[in-house]
Amino acid sequence: MALQLYFHPFSSYCQKALIAFYENAIPFEPQLLGAPDEPASRRLAELWPIKRFPVLVDGDRTVVEASCIVEYLGLHRPGPVQLIPAEPKAALEVRMLDRFFDNYISTPQQKIVFDAIRSEPDRDAYGVRAAREMLNTAYAWLDKTMANREWAAGEQFSLADCGAAPFLFYADWTHPIGDSHPHVAAYRRRLLARPSFARAVDEARPYRGFFPLGAPDRDWQE
Repeated sequence: MALQLYFHPFSSYCQKALIAFYENAIPFEPQLLGAPDEPASRRLAELWPIKRFPVLVDGDRTVVEASCIVEYLGLHRPGPVQLIPAEPKAALEVRMLDRFFDNYISTPQQKIVFDAIRSEPDRDAYGVRAAREMLNTAYAWLDKTMANREWAAGEQFSLADCGAAPFLFYADWTHPIGDSHPHVAAYRRRLLARPSFARAVDEARPYRGFFPLGAPDRDWQE
């Protein structure tokens, strides 16, 4: 039975899972999410009442959360690109960096975006300032970390890079990385050049008009 992935191409967390599929050419049946009353969306609500995505279905098994989907693929659909190292200490480094990108790049970035969607009386100026400060701190830490690394956890592309790619992509739209973090900017360009992420970016391109802060007419800043 084919894997089914419930997702939307413009979602950063969905792109994180898609990169893992594309890295190892894993076939799946796309269940594209749209309006709440469409069949894929109704089925998602049955599978996972929280209605967050992506969600993976493999027969009678449902897997939620992008990081867990990537790990599941590594266990059940292994390919030539091992996204989580077999060696425990190396795997721990990958998982630590994965949490860094989730918590300190994606979370504050989405805080800013979601605030822009709210009506004016419901906006949280203090929270947005805190989110931008968090991104500044995270960029500075990551710039030092990436000074002598090609990929997030070292020489091998991993789960951490699957998250870093879309999170940094949208973070730069929301709170520009700028010239003061050259190693982060260079890393972002390397991620965009990776065929698996380049494919995800191209598939999401038609939806850029939905970005509430306005999507720049560029993929990276020279």
